[in-house]
Amino acid sequence: MIEKIRLYFKYRKLAKEYKSLKTSKKWWESKTIWAGVVALVCGILRITGVDIDPDSESFIVDNIMKSVDGIIIVISALYAIYGRIKAELPIK
Repeated sequence: MIEKIRLYFKYRKLAKEYKSLKTSKKWWESKTIWAGVVALVCGILRITGVDIDPDSESFIVDNIMKSVDGIIIVISALYAIYGRIKAELPIK
């Protein structure tokens, strides 16, 4: 049991180190991309006569990032469940 606990904490430490080595991210994880999209949409809206203040733009970007994270988590969970259902070997 103690060995399992040691392995657990060792794994957590290695996972954190690996995460810190990450050198790139997906395009949808970039706040810059989302800020650019929101700025483009807000610019188009201003041209058409709809006025949006900069604070609202920031609020929109933050909410998009939260939504994207949530969607990715849900998709990952569903894929894990699907994988378990389709697995050929039983869990002991």
